[in-house]
Amino acid sequence: LNGQNATTQERIRAIKRAQLNDRRLGIAEQNRLGGELLELKEMSASIDRELILLLQKQDQLIVRAETPGQIVTWGVAELLLRRPVQTGHALMTIVDPTGDWELELNMPERRMGHIASAARGRQEPLRGTFVLSSHPGLEFEGYVTDIHRMAEVLGDEGNSVVIRVAIDKDQLPELRSGTTVTAKVNCGRRSIGYVLFHEMLETFQSKILFWF
Repeated sequence: LNGQNATTQERIRAIKRAQLNDRRLGIAEQNRLGGELLELKEMSASIDRELILLLQKQDQLIVRAETPGQIVTWGVAELLLRRPVQTGHALMTIVDPTGDWELELNMPERRMGHIASAARGRQEPLRGTFVLSSHPGLEFEGYVTDIHRMAEVLGDEGNSVVIRVAIDKDQLPELRSGTTVTAKVNCGRRSIGYVLFHEMLETFQSKILFWF
Protein backbone atom coordinates (compact mmCIF):
# COMPACT_ATOMS: atom_id res chain seq x y z
CA LEU A 1 0.00 0.00 0.00
CA ASN A 2 2.85 2.38 0.75
CA GLY A 3 4.31 1.63 -2.66
CA GLN A 4 0.96 2.22 -4.37
CA ASN A 5 0.54 5.48 -2.48
CA ALA A 6 4.01 6.66 -3.50
CA THR A 7 3.28 5.85 -7.17
CA THR A 8 -0.07 7.65 -6.98
CA GLN A 9 1.48 10.75 -5.41
CA GLU A 10 4.18 10.84 -8.08
CA ARG A 11 1.54 10.69 -10.83
CA ILE A 12 -0.44 13.49 -9.12
CA ARG A 13 2.67 15.69 -9.08
CA ALA A 14 3.35 14.93 -12.76
CA ILE A 15 -0.18 15.95 -13.79
CA LYS A 16 0.05 19.17 -11.79
CA ARG A 17 3.38 20.04 -13.47
CA ALA A 18 1.84 19.35 -16.87
CA GLN A 19 -1.12 21.61 -16.11
CA LEU A 20 1.13 24.45 -14.98
CA ASN A 21 3.92 24.25 -17.55
CA ASP A 22 2.20 23.28 -20.77
CA ARG A 23 -0.13 26.13 -21.76
CA ARG A 24 -0.75 24.60 -25.17
CA LEU A 25 -2.96 21.84 -23.78
CA GLY A 26 -6.30 21.63 -25.48
CA ILE A 27 -9.60 21.66 -23.67
CA ALA A 28 -10.04 17.92 -24.12
CA GLU A 29 -6.56 17.19 -22.75
CA GLN A 30 -7.08 19.54 -19.80
CA ASN A 31 -10.37 17.84 -19.00
CA ARG A 32 -8.74 14.42 -19.25
CA LEU A 33 -5.90 15.41 -16.93
CA GLY A 34 -8.36 17.05 -14.51
CA GLY A 35 -10.48 13.91 -14.40
CA GLU A 36 -7.42 11.71 -13.89
CA LEU A 37 -6.22 14.03 -11.11
CA LEU A 38 -9.52 13.74 -9.25
CA GLU A 39 -9.42 9.96 -9.63
CA LEU A 40 -5.85 9.76 -8.33
CA LYS A 41 -6.66 11.97 -5.33
CA GLU A 42 -9.61 9.71 -4.44
CA MET A 43 -7.39 6.66 -4.86
CA SER A 44 -4.76 8.21 -2.56
CA ALA A 45 -7.38 9.00 0.08
CA SER A 46 -8.68 5.41 -0.13
CA ILE A 47 -5.17 4.04 0.31
CA ASP A 48 -4.63 6.32 3.34
CA ARG A 49 -7.83 5.03 4.96
CA GLU A 50 -6.81 1.41 4.34
CA LEU A 51 -3.34 2.08 5.73
CA ILE A 52 -4.86 3.48 8.94
CA LEU A 53 -6.96 0.33 9.37
CA LEU A 54 -3.98 -1.95 8.75
CA LEU A 55 -1.82 -0.02 11.22
CA GLN A 56 -4.57 -0.35 13.83
CA LYS A 57 -4.72 -4.10 13.21
CA GLN A 58 -0.96 -4.31 13.43
CA ASP A 59 -1.01 -2.46 16.75
CA GLN A 60 -3.56 -4.94 18.08
CA LEU A 61 -1.06 -7.75 17.49
CA ILE A 62 1.12 -6.30 20.26
CA VAL A 63 0.28 -7.92 23.61
CA ARG A 64 0.72 -5.51 26.50
CA ALA A 65 0.72 -6.42 30.18
CA GLU A 66 -1.72 -4.57 32.40
CA THR A 67 1.06 -3.70 34.85
CA PRO A 68 4.86 -3.50 34.53
CA GLY A 69 6.93 -6.36 35.89
CA GLN A 70 9.36 -9.15 35.07
CA ILE A 71 8.73 -12.20 32.86
CA VAL A 72 9.21 -15.39 34.89
CA THR A 73 8.13 -17.90 32.21
CA TRP A 74 11.18 -19.86 31.07
CA GLY A 75 12.09 -19.89 27.36
CA VAL A 76 9.38 -17.50 26.14
CA ALA A 77 10.86 -17.17 22.63
CA GLU A 78 10.97 -20.97 22.10
CA LEU A 79 7.54 -21.38 23.72
CA LEU A 80 5.76 -18.86 21.49
CA LEU A 81 7.72 -19.10 18.22
CA ARG A 82 5.27 -19.83 15.37
CA ARG A 83 2.60 -20.80 17.87
CA PRO A 84 -0.95 -19.82 16.84
CA VAL A 85 -2.73 -18.08 19.71
CA GLN A 86 -6.24 -16.85 20.33
CA THR A 87 -7.78 -14.26 22.61
CA GLY A 88 -7.68 -15.52 26.19
CA HIS A 89 -4.66 -17.82 25.80
CA ALA A 90 -2.06 -17.53 28.58
CA LEU A 91 1.22 -16.60 26.91
CA MET A 92 3.56 -15.94 29.82
CA THR A 93 3.63 -15.03 33.51
CA ILE A 94 4.69 -11.55 34.61
CA VAL A 95 5.26 -10.65 38.25
CA ASP A 96 5.95 -7.38 40.01
CA PRO A 97 8.75 -8.10 42.50
CA THR A 98 8.26 -4.69 44.09
CA GLY A 99 4.60 -5.39 44.95
CA ASP A 100 3.00 -7.55 47.63
CA TRP A 101 3.83 -11.26 47.70
CA GLU A 102 1.51 -14.05 48.75
CA LEU A 103 1.30 -17.81 49.10
CA GLU A 104 -1.32 -19.84 47.26
CA LEU A 105 -2.09 -22.90 49.37
CA ASN A 106 -4.08 -25.92 48.18
CA MET A 107 -5.86 -26.96 51.36
CA PRO A 108 -7.52 -30.43 51.28
CA GLU A 109 -11.28 -30.03 51.58
CA ARG A 110 -11.43 -32.46 54.50
CA ARG A 111 -9.51 -29.93 56.62
CA MET A 112 -11.64 -26.91 55.78
CA GLY A 113 -14.04 -27.57 58.65
CA HIS A 114 -11.29 -26.83 61.18
CA ILE A 115 -10.30 -23.65 59.36
CA ALA A 116 -13.91 -22.47 59.06
CA SER A 117 -14.45 -23.07 62.79
CA ALA A 118 -11.26 -21.22 63.70
CA ALA A 119 -12.12 -18.24 61.44
CA ARG A 120 -15.70 -17.93 62.69
CA GLY A 121 -16.13 -14.90 64.93
CA ARG A 122 -12.49 -13.82 64.79
CA GLN A 123 -11.63 -10.15 64.43
CA GLU A 124 -8.08 -10.86 63.31
CA PRO A 125 -7.11 -13.02 60.33
CA LEU A 126 -5.86 -16.56 60.81
CA ARG A 127 -2.10 -16.83 60.95
CA GLY A 128 0.12 -19.59 59.67
CA THR A 129 3.68 -20.73 59.23
CA PHE A 130 5.43 -22.04 56.15
CA VAL A 131 8.73 -23.54 55.05
CA LEU A 132 10.34 -22.95 51.66
CA SER A 133 11.41 -26.08 49.78
CA SER A 134 14.69 -24.30 49.01
CA HIS A 135 15.32 -23.53 52.72
CA PRO A 136 13.79 -26.38 54.75
CA GLY A 137 15.54 -25.31 57.96
CA LEU A 138 13.85 -21.88 58.13
CA GLU A 139 10.26 -21.13 59.17
CA PHE A 140 8.34 -17.99 58.21
CA GLU A 141 4.98 -16.49 59.12
CA GLY A 142 2.02 -15.04 57.24
CA TYR A 143 -1.71 -14.42 57.61
CA VAL A 144 -4.74 -15.59 55.63
CA THR A 145 -6.23 -12.95 53.34
CA ASP A 146 -8.67 -14.96 51.23
CA ILE A 147 -10.35 -18.37 51.20
CA HIS A 148 -11.99 -19.44 47.96
CA ARG A 149 -15.59 -20.52 48.23
CA MET A 150 -15.28 -23.33 45.69
CA ALA A 151 -13.32 -26.57 45.96
CA GLU A 152 -11.41 -27.87 42.94
CA VAL A 153 -9.70 -31.13 42.11
CA LEU A 154 -5.98 -30.37 42.48
CA GLY A 155 -3.25 -33.00 42.40
CA ASP A 156 -3.29 -36.17 44.49
CA GLU A 157 -5.13 -34.58 47.40
CA GLY A 158 -8.47 -34.68 45.61
CA ASN A 159 -10.82 -31.79 46.30
CA SER A 160 -8.87 -28.79 47.57
CA VAL A 161 -9.64 -25.18 48.45
CA VAL A 162 -7.25 -22.38 47.50
CA ILE A 163 -6.18 -20.20 50.43
CA ARG A 164 -4.14 -17.03 49.92
CA VAL A 165 -1.66 -16.03 52.60
CA ALA A 166 0.02 -12.63 52.75
CA ILE A 167 3.74 -12.72 53.53
CA ASP A 168 6.48 -10.22 54.25
CA LYS A 169 8.85 -10.48 51.29
CA ASP A 170 11.61 -8.81 53.29
CA GLN A 171 11.80 -11.82 55.62
CA LEU A 172 12.51 -14.27 52.78
CA PRO A 173 16.09 -15.26 51.92
CA GLU A 174 15.33 -14.96 48.18
CA LEU A 175 12.37 -14.11 45.95
CA ARG A 176 11.42 -16.70 43.39
CA SER A 177 7.98 -16.99 41.84
CA GLY A 178 6.52 -20.50 41.89
CA THR A 179 8.62 -21.76 44.82
CA THR A 180 7.01 -24.75 46.55
CA VAL A 181 6.16 -24.34 50.23
CA THR A 182 4.78 -26.49 53.04
CA ALA A 183 2.42 -24.49 55.22
CA LYS A 184 0.29 -24.80 58.34
CA VAL A 185 -2.71 -22.64 59.24
CA ASN A 186 -3.08 -22.04 62.97
CA CYS A 187 -6.60 -23.13 64.00
CA GLY A 188 -6.14 -22.83 67.75
CA ARG A 189 -5.39 -25.28 70.56
CA ARG A 190 -6.74 -28.83 70.98
CA SER A 191 -5.82 -31.82 73.11
CA ILE A 192 -2.80 -33.80 71.98
CA GLY A 193 -4.98 -36.86 71.47
CA TYR A 194 -7.24 -34.98 69.06
CA VAL A 195 -4.26 -33.54 67.19
CA LEU A 196 -2.73 -36.99 66.74
CA PHE A 197 -5.85 -38.97 65.88
CA HIS A 198 -8.42 -36.55 64.43
CA GLU A 199 -7.74 -37.59 60.84
CA MET A 200 -8.28 -41.25 61.73
CA LEU A 201 -11.51 -40.35 63.54
CA GLU A 202 -12.79 -38.23 60.66
CA THR A 203 -12.00 -41.00 58.15
CA PHE A 204 -13.92 -43.46 60.32
CA GLN A 205 -16.89 -41.10 60.58
CA SER A 206 -17.03 -40.20 56.88
CA LYS A 207 -16.32 -43.61 55.30
CA ILE A 208 -17.29 -46.32 57.77
CA LEU A 209 -20.27 -44.79 59.57
CA PHE A 210 -21.61 -43.58 56.23
CA TRP A 211 -22.08 -47.17 55.05
CA PHE A 212 -23.93 -48.06 58.26
